[in-house]
Amino acid sequence: MSTTVKAYKTKYKVTFKITKEAAQNAVEINLLCDFNAWDPVAMTKNKNGTFTTTIDIPSDESIKETYQYRYQYIMADGSEKYDNDWEAELYVPNPYNGDNSAFTLPVNK
Repeated sequence: MSTTVKAYKTKYKVTFKITKEAAQNAVEINLLCDFNAWDPVAMTKNKNGTFTTTIDIPSDESIKETYQYRYQYIMADGSEKYDNDWEAELYVPNPYNGDNSAFTLPVNK
């Protein structure tokens, strides 16, 4: 798994990638992130078994330096599980006695 951040004039593009191994045979994976109030963002399953998605975060006055995220895995039997990015930039405690993955943006406020 990995996260890549690219800065543009009016936004940041953040790409999330999950390796085939980290996908753990999931049939679907959603990105859950606090940039959009934790609403699921469907990830694309690629032919090589990886999953990817890219989000845009506007570089306006509401931008934060750090964003939290997790992955929601939908398994073949319909069950769900949640996991962090195995290679996250950092981890932050969440209110459920666990951690969330997190990434930072090079914000100049």
